[in-house]
Amino acid sequence: MEDKSYYVYIHYNKLTNEPFYVGKGKGYRMNKKYGRNNDWKKIVSQFGFYVKLIAENLTNSDANKTEIKYIKELRDNGILLVNKTSGGGSGGSIIFTEEHKKNLSVALKGKNTWSKNRKLSNAHKEILLNCIKGNTNNKGKKFSEEHIKKLSESHKGHKQSDEQKRKKSESLKEYYRKKREEKENTKNNNIF
Repeated sequence: MEDKSYYVYIHYNKLTNEPFYVGKGKGYRMNKKYGRNNDWKKIVSQFGFYVKLIAENLTNSDANKTEIKYIKELRDNGILLVNKTSGGGSGGSIIFTEEHKKNLSVALKGKNTWSKNRKLSNAHKEILLNCIKGNTNNKGKKFSEEHIKKLSESHKGHKQSDEQKRKKSESLKEYYRKKREEKENTKNNNIF
């Protein structure tokens, strides 16, 4: 009998209620904080998280497919996920057919990154830099001009919805409000 103890879950930012991670597992995995990437840890340490179970009683294969589906769907809708792969069991266990690769290539043409032509304040840049500190995934790697061009082309055309922009704005405002309160409390405590 096939093992149907797998499930797929989504982690949400407690402050913005936006999804930031899609995962698969079994047992207590969806609630575990260890064995996560640095970007996941930074979001959780700053904002907290909650989890929603989106599919259960799955085989490993079905869980892989479901995870891939949700990661793709969320990313296609402009949601920024901290997943390092497109899902499906550590990113390397799924072998795509040439037809599937061609369909993916066509589907991604004209997509754009969320930050293309976007002006960021110095404070926002600092927040983004703090989020990637310690990330050594591409440290020391040199990319060919062809690779850089392909990456650039694959991100053209992607736009954020007004709702996504609003939620991000609210999240940053709340972040800075908390920072100001912490600074004020520290200042007041030092007076006495």
